[in-house]
Amino acid sequence: MKRGIVLISVLSLLISGCGTNGEGLTQKNEENLTQSEDITVIKWGMQDLGVNEGKLPFEALNKRLEEEGSDIRVEFVGLDIYADRSFTFPTLVEEYEKENGSFDIVTYGSDWEDKRGTANIFLESGYFRELKEEDKARFKDIPDICWEAGKVNGKHYTVPALNFGLGKNTGIYFYFNMKYISEDKLKSFTGSISELEEILSGAAPNESLIGLDYDCDYLMFTEYTQDSEKGGLFLSHKTMKAMNPYEATEVIEQAAALNSLYKKGFLNYEINFSDWEEDQKYLDMDFAVAVGDDGRREGFTERLGTDYNVVEYSFPYYMENRILYSTGIPTESSCPEKAMELLIRLHGDKELSGLLTESERDAIGLSRDNQPVETGETKLSPFAGFELKYTDIDAEIHTLLVSSFDRLCKAEDFDNTLEEINAELKAVGIDGYVEKVNKLLEESNAASNQ
Repeated sequence: MKRGIVLISVLSLLISGCGTNGEGLTQKNEENLTQSEDITVIKWGMQDLGVNEGKLPFEALNKRLEEEGSDIRVEFVGLDIYADRSFTFPTLVEEYEKENGSFDIVTYGSDWEDKRGTANIFLESGYFRELKEEDKARFKDIPDICWEAGKVNGKHYTVPALNFGLGKNTGIYFYFNMKYISEDKLKSFTGSISELEEILSGAAPNESLIGLDYDCDYLMFTEYTQDSEKGGLFLSHKTMKAMNPYEATEVIEQAAALNSLYKKGFLNYEINFSDWEEDQKYLDMDFAVAVGDDGRREGFTERLGTDYNVVEYSFPYYMENRILYSTGIPTESSCPEKAMELLIRLHGDKELSGLLTESERDAIGLSRDNQPVETGETKLSPFAGFELKYTDIDAEIHTLLVSSFDRLCKAEDFDNTLEEINAELKAVGIDGYVEKVNKLLEESNAASNQ
C-alpha cells in the first residue's frame, strides 16, 4: 500500500478497470433476470470522504443496474489523502495508476489552501479528455453558469459539480436582530461593512450582548462582489488586474470600518480578522448584528430561544471555478463512451443517483436530495476559470498579506500601520509578485478567448 493512500474496492472483480466479465457478475435472481453478458466495469476513483463506515457506496447502484439489464457496473476506488498532507490528489491518482492501470472516471477531491490550484495543474497536464459539445448538451440538469465557471483555458475537461456553491446563495449574509436594531436604519442598507457602525449605534454591547458577531476573515467580502482574491492578492473587476490589497481602496475601506467597530467595542470578544475560528466562546451570547454565511441561522433558536425576530440580508454570490468535485474521464480510459453514458445517466435519472448516499452524491457532484439545482442569485465572477496555482503563489508574501489584515483591523493608528504594512510588503517583493500574477491572468484570459 502506498504511503497516504487507502483503497476501497466495492466489487470483487476478476478484472481490473474497464472490461468485460460474464462470470463474476452473474444474475442471482433467475425468476426475473437473465444472466448478464459482456459486463463493462467502470473503475471510478474519487476522494474517500471517510464517512462510509464500511458501507459499500455503489452496492445499491450496481444492483439497480443489474436489475435493469444494464451492461455497466461500477467499481469504486477511494483515494484517502488525509493520512499524508504532502500528497496532492493528482499524486494519489498517479501512484494508483502506476500499479493498477487507468481509471475510467475520476472525481477531483479537496484542494486545501496550501495546495490551491492543483486541480488546474491536473487538468492542464492532459490527464482528462476534452468534453465534446454533444456530450455536454446531454447533461440537462447542469446550469449554463456551472459550465461557464468550469472552463480551464477556455475548454471543458470535466462535468461541473452541482452541490458546491449553489442553492439560494453561498455569499455573505447579514443578520439583524430587531430587538436591538431600528427598522428605519435598514431601509437603505447596501451590504457595506462601513454602514454597520451607524446601524449599531444604540446597541451598546455588554457581558451578554455582542454588538457585531463577525465570522468572516481575510478578503471574504469579495465573495459577494465582482472582485476576487487569489494567492492573497486583490483582483479588481474594474481593471481585471491583481493588486496589493493594502493599496486597493475597497480593501482599505473594509479594514477601516472593521477597525472603527473593533476600537469602539462592538466586537467585545477575541477575534482574528485574518483567520476566523469556529470555536469562539462568544457564540452563546446574544447579538445585535451577525455577519457570516447561510449556516448561521441554524443556531438561532438554540442561541436566542424560539421568540426572536432576525431580519436577513443576502447578496449575490459570484461563482468562480467549478473544478473541485467535478468529474472527468481520463484520456487513458479504455471505455470513455461507456463512462460518459454512466455519468449522463446518473445526472439524468434522479431515482438512480438517489441510490448513492448523501456523502457520495456530494463527492461526485450530483444534486443533493435529488432536487433540481437552483442557482438562485448566484452570478458568474469576471475571474471564473482563472485559478492561481500553488506553485505560483509566493508563500512568504501570502502569509504576510493575510496576517497583516488582523493587525490593520486592530491598529491604534490605522494610517501609520497601513504605511508600515506596505513598506514591509515592498521589502519582500510584493510588486514583483503582483506583476507575475497579472502576467498569468493575461495568459489565462488570452487562452479563454481563443
